[in-house]
Amino acid sequence: MIEKVLDIKSILNLRSNDSIAEELANRQLEAITKSYLYLSKPSNNIIYIADEVGLGKTYIAAGIAMLFRHFSADANSHKDLIIVPKKNLQEKWKKELKNFVSNNYLCEEDLIKQQYHFDEAIKDRLMPVRHTDPISIFRMTSFSSIAATQNRKAELYEYLLSYIFNNDEFARTVLDDAWSLGFFKKGFESSLRKLVAYLMNALSPKINCLIIDEAHNYKKGVGVEDDESIRNETTARFLGAVKDNHLLSQFPQLKLKVKFPLAEKIICLSATPKDRSLLEIKNQFNCFTNNHILSNAKTPAEIEERLKCFLLRGNLEYVLDSEVVSRNQCRVEHRKGNVNKSESAIPLTIEDSFDAVFWQLLQYKSIKHLDQKNNASFEIGMLASFETYMADLDRRNSKNIEASNKPEAKDNDDKEYEQTAHRSIQESQDINIIRGIMASYYEKFKKFPPHPKQTKLEDEVIAQLKRQEKSLIFVRRVASSYELEKRIKERFENEIVLGQYLKFTGKFTKFKTPELNSLINNFNNYYSEMIVSERLNDTLRLLLDKSEIKNALFSYAEIDDSNYQAEGLIWLRIAFDSDQASAFKAYIIDYIKKRTLKNISQALKDVTISAINQTYNEYKRHSEKDEEIDGKSEDTQSGYFFLDYFKKGRKGFYYRQKMYRENWFEINPVILNNHFKYIEYPVQGLNAVLSNVKFDTKKKKNQSFKLATETALEYFQQKGCLNTSSESINLNIPAPLKETTFITRLLCEYCDIEMRNWLQKRLKAGNHILYLRDLKLLNALLRNILRNGSGLLPGFIADSTGLNFDDELLYLITASESPFAFVLQEIKTIINDFDLIVAVNFQERDENKINAILRNLTPIVGTSGQDDRDRGILAAQFRMPGFPYVLITTDIFREGEDLHTYCQNVYHYGIAWNPSDMEQRTGRIDRINSKSYRMLNSTKELSFQNKVQVFYPYLQQSVEVNQVVQLLKNLNRFVETFNDIVTDIKYESAVSINEEIIDENIPAPITKRLKSKYDVHEFEV
Repeated sequence: MIEKVLDIKSILNLRSNDSIAEELANRQLEAITKSYLYLSKPSNNIIYIADEVGLGKTYIAAGIAMLFRHFSADANSHKDLIIVPKKNLQEKWKKELKNFVSNNYLCEEDLIKQQYHFDEAIKDRLMPVRHTDPISIFRMTSFSSIAATQNRKAELYEYLLSYIFNNDEFARTVLDDAWSLGFFKKGFESSLRKLVAYLMNALSPKINCLIIDEAHNYKKGVGVEDDESIRNETTARFLGAVKDNHLLSQFPQLKLKVKFPLAEKIICLSATPKDRSLLEIKNQFNCFTNNHILSNAKTPAEIEERLKCFLLRGNLEYVLDSEVVSRNQCRVEHRKGNVNKSESAIPLTIEDSFDAVFWQLLQYKSIKHLDQKNNASFEIGMLASFETYMADLDRRNSKNIEASNKPEAKDNDDKEYEQTAHRSIQESQDINIIRGIMASYYEKFKKFPPHPKQTKLEDEVIAQLKRQEKSLIFVRRVASSYELEKRIKERFENEIVLGQYLKFTGKFTKFKTPELNSLINNFNNYYSEMIVSERLNDTLRLLLDKSEIKNALFSYAEIDDSNYQAEGLIWLRIAFDSDQASAFKAYIIDYIKKRTLKNISQALKDVTISAINQTYNEYKRHSEKDEEIDGKSEDTQSGYFFLDYFKKGRKGFYYRQKMYRENWFEINPVILNNHFKYIEYPVQGLNAVLSNVKFDTKKKKNQSFKLATETALEYFQQKGCLNTSSESINLNIPAPLKETTFITRLLCEYCDIEMRNWLQKRLKAGNHILYLRDLKLLNALLRNILRNGSGLLPGFIADSTGLNFDDELLYLITASESPFAFVLQEIKTIINDFDLIVAVNFQERDENKINAILRNLTPIVGTSGQDDRDRGILAAQFRMPGFPYVLITTDIFREGEDLHTYCQNVYHYGIAWNPSDMEQRTGRIDRINSKSYRMLNSTKELSFQNKVQVFYPYLQQSVEVNQVVQLLKNLNRFVETFNDIVTDIKYESAVSINEEIIDENIPAPITKRLKSKYDVHEFEV
């Protein structure tokens, strides 16, 4: 056994970079080793990794699975199966497995490494495991929708045979028998589901290692009649954990092929393996295998006796000098309702004003309603008034109509909440009160009232935005995410961009150019016209139906009939935004505001054609035939003016195109190398190679430059070697690369220390090819920040001066008193944290992926399960320094995505009743390699600034206090019993409105050190 432990240390390295504490890496390796040795015994087939959130359960499971594959007698036929709750977790597992084999697997086993670079591991539906797939990743929702895709039995039969079983002959025989036995008739749905699950088992190969992520979802086990029963019963049959003798006796050929169980070794993962009783763990195991360590356990006491034989449960700990602290001690929990990030909490109160009177009226109405309807109680988090006054539940993304046809999207559509304690309650218990009062208020004042808690939160977030500080805000209501995004974004644009960034004074007044004034005027017009913006496209579409306008657009815009509606609308918007056609804009706005005409008049048609005529030549003068950037359409609007201004159809698009023509943001590798003296190469050889390259003078300037740099990099790779001396080298710069660039100057002149440290890491590796590869990635990261992120606006301003672009932009971002000095700090952070950023976001080291993820960067983002935003992209953007600074989300981001790299602040603006859900939320930023984690390990100091900041905003003069206090009690019980898993607890989800809460009733957070009773050193192998 000692020999095998030594082998494992030579196979796996859990400390892939210096930011991971050695103690934690050692603990993870010990957990992997003991788990593997335990499961290697023939009598042991299941283990539960129940570490707290953010401790690296995914990596531990990946390590165990990797060892089974590594030591397999036949690695070519070895099969891993991973079952996860949601689609985004499938993507996360795929990413993490690739990352693991690249960074943590030390052996040069080409076959195994190839198996981890899979393309088809993720399964969008439940199907037999394919014999050709070394790793398969399924999601639990697929187990719920089995055999329920079609309404008609003939369609269902064809769907199963063709789509699920790929016309397999054995499957055809079984399904034909099922048809003749009436399994496709109404009333036999449960039997058919079970049969299909068994058939999938029969057609799947034996699974060597099964991983169940968030296994607690199966805590009700098999045989319980509720909404989860379909998933559980299907999973149990698919995995051969349950044998239905009566059903299988009707299909004797199938019975011979079903494997009981399908999986040989099983790894369960969950930070919350049970809610109330230890019997829930047995229920989970019953869904995964037919014989396990708890099979004959009848009581919680019997399970407790065996916990140390299958359960690993550890805490995240920090070693600060000689002191060891647990994770709860490394958080600041702001429990006074404050939103301010300060050691002196300022509770949220309502000043004596009309708004206070209005709030009390709303509270009175809500309490009266609850007293009459709900026995003076409500579920925690289910009063809409605590989050926002917005009560319009019909505001949906238009693309939801299409998305609602997808099985996984149906559960999310048209919900006010994405998750509630009781499925029967889907609407706020005070929603009708809000609707009525808001309608009355708006009728009287022609506007909606400010929300007292919402406004205070916005004030604090704006203060943090001025410091470029990130915040994660969780809401319960879907409407809240969109309203908060809109309101904070508008304030950011007005108070920070306009009031701070663009308010040039003193020696910066030279940047007040006509182009900048035009941008500001467009911004002001944009907000003054917001009342008509929602109707603008409708009006322009009406114009598209007019034959005269259609003919004009065909004549000027050179579009064909098939693209007329889409391209025609773009052209009309160009005309609307153009300074050249102000009469057109004025006429359109007047028409939308007054709606005095029954139909589009001849005058409006005439002014439209005139506007198209006026703007066409001006637009074409600035445009090229390829009006797409990097092959991707730029039509998508983000809602952030200072990004949308530069997109297709807007005036700033001219600058955006110019960025892609110029060499500003391309690194010149020869000049960079001559400055840092890293690679030595034959100068004459490079000159000769470049002299033979044919540069197309008709192409964009940067395309020729890019060809020259790629030629130089390829030459470096072939002929170069590391320069071990400090002498100047290779000063003869080839003609095509004599021109320096903005980004090259920036790195050489202002990021010298950061770049030397970056280069030194590559020098230690002794591999100049590694340096060349990573240089391309670094260039891609910086290029996108300057084109699409925080560098976009200062770049535009520098260009608008008409002076030397490099000099002006360098001055804008490097002068300490400049409003854009933070851009340089962001660039330095990217250089310093390059390896971390690549590890968490770009493991594939693919420049195209970097371009796709960093394409549309905005400072504030809101999302829910009811929009079409790619949550993987949003999470990756939030894991970068810079935009976005604020992410507002429902529980859609509660699990599955890590958001920790640069964020320390989490606001539970809308709370959930379940403390494990709340812990999952906070765990998005409180985990290994988080910002706080790195600061604590670096400074070894448990200071206020180093801790994760957790906020529970609430208003003191409201019954909201009652729900927060109940939640905090639940949280304390959760923390106190986390390491005492045998305790059975029922958390209260309802709150009484009649209980009076005083300040002394607010429970303080648990600050003592927590110690795990079931950590790895207690595990019995």
